[in-house]
Amino acid sequence: MARVESGNLFAKVDHLLDLILKWVDEAPKSRILLTLLMVNILAVMPIITGYVISPNPDHEANTDLEIFRDRAGTILDGDLLYRDTDNVTLTPPVINYLLTPPMILGDDIIVWQLWFAGFTFLTSGLMFLMISSLANNRVGFAAALFYQSSPFSVYTAAAMVQDDTILPLFLLFIMVMMLKKLWYKAALFAGIGTMTKLFPALVAPLIFFASNDWKTRFKIVGIGIGIAVLICLPFLFFAGDDFIPFLEFYLLGKEPVGITGLEEDIAIARGMSMWAFLARVGLVVPTGLLHGLFILSIIGIWAMVGKGHLDSIRGFSLCILSIFILYSKLHYGYHLMLLVALIPWSMHDHRRILGLFLAALIARIVHLEWRDYLGLPGGELIPLLLAIGLWLYWIWWARILIKGPKFSEQWSGDVSQKGMKYVLVSSVLFFCLIFTVRLIIQI
Repeated sequence: MARVESGNLFAKVDHLLDLILKWVDEAPKSRILLTLLMVNILAVMPIITGYVISPNPDHEANTDLEIFRDRAGTILDGDLLYRDTDNVTLTPPVINYLLTPPMILGDDIIVWQLWFAGFTFLTSGLMFLMISSLANNRVGFAAALFYQSSPFSVYTAAAMVQDDTILPLFLLFIMVMMLKKLWYKAALFAGIGTMTKLFPALVAPLIFFASNDWKTRFKIVGIGIGIAVLICLPFLFFAGDDFIPFLEFYLLGKEPVGITGLEEDIAIARGMSMWAFLARVGLVVPTGLLHGLFILSIIGIWAMVGKGHLDSIRGFSLCILSIFILYSKLHYGYHLMLLVALIPWSMHDHRRILGLFLAALIARIVHLEWRDYLGLPGGELIPLLLAIGLWLYWIWWARILIKGPKFSEQWSGDVSQKGMKYVLVSSVLFFCLIFTVRLIIQI
């Protein structure tokens, strides 16, 4: 009897999912985007509500809001970024100007949470438009929903209140422009994106190699580098040595300590990467070796694209994957770049969707353990094993991208409807989970 009832329940759920997907197919894109906005707000509300119900000064203390306010306040006061900030500024210029609206809108932690969540919505909306143009509305909607319901998106925006939600939007714009072969616009977004955070510089040369016309290539270089130089010139001229240190943050994996120094503890400086957990147990891989291998891998990817062995979109995703395989420093919010790189390769295969969702949950556990919030038994062994597991998973993805078909070829057949339903169900379950956790915390 119980088995029959269970079967009826699954049948009803499956029917409901079919109705949702049918509505998505028939709905105008504007209505789907509005739905994504509502879902985005719904995803972060449990955490925001918790902050409202139970105000705690530690909420802000565990974020980088003090640093964000310092940089944004310096700009709004008419002072010079880098030179006049109280804390060392270790980011390119553009990201700091994108931190000024929350200051203008009230500078409350909820304003910051909603601001960063807004970039999650913009990225998911652009992902919907991109993938729906390649397949159909339901695939695009599932991809967008998958992005903004991921633990990476929700916790980065609302719990950690981090600006890491901003960069994926620029990366996705670059991918979209490359797919459309709008090389000049791709170079424009690459230049602005690099001056937001430096990671888009990894994929910028792919725009050059993707074009076969040398005249176009020279214009691409001129646009990309020209944008970056124009943004940097005022600070190079007026701030001088105060403008350069952010390069150490990215290239050497160092983090600020206090207001002037650089992080000495290599296990802390490496964030939640596998290399950080190896350092915790005494197995320190030299940063110079890691970054040397990282640079070689990036150059190798560029060369493979330039020689035609890889299409530019595969090269794009491999460059992002290289960060998680060889780069010494890794923070939780960086994984949003990975979602941008891998979700478009996953929507035709429900196993890849499930794998990415499970990887996000594991990464959340690793991050919490790195922050010493969980206190798992076994000391450093369990988080190390989990970090190694994630590292091997990203290597598996790199192998898939290198040996797999071109990006355009995966959309030639029917996309698995099972994958779309997996996304819908996993998103609902995740929303229920964060609501439940929030309730338990309040109780």
